[in-house]
Amino acid sequence: MAFKFFSKTWPLKGEQQVNNGTLLNPEISIEHVVVKDGSVFIKFNATENGGVFKHSFNMQVEEPTSSDLNKLIESVMKDTFDV
Repeated sequence: MAFKFFSKTWPLKGEQQVNNGTLLNPEISIEHVVVKDGSVFIKFNATENGGVFKHSFNMQVEEPTSSDLNKLIESVMKDTFDV
């Protein structure tokens, strides 16, 4: 398992639905990742509208399909935000 995640930022266009809310043109990054008991917990940071608003939100991935954190994060971003 890759225990080191190479952080990166994803600039997204348009409205993005996140945890019962909407973000407009967010730039999303990962604050931290926790692997525990077969689940992965991800804390995201989002900066909206060029830095005007800052948000954080969490996501839990049950039974991840990859043991490499970098591949797992890429998969979550693709499934969640289509990037």
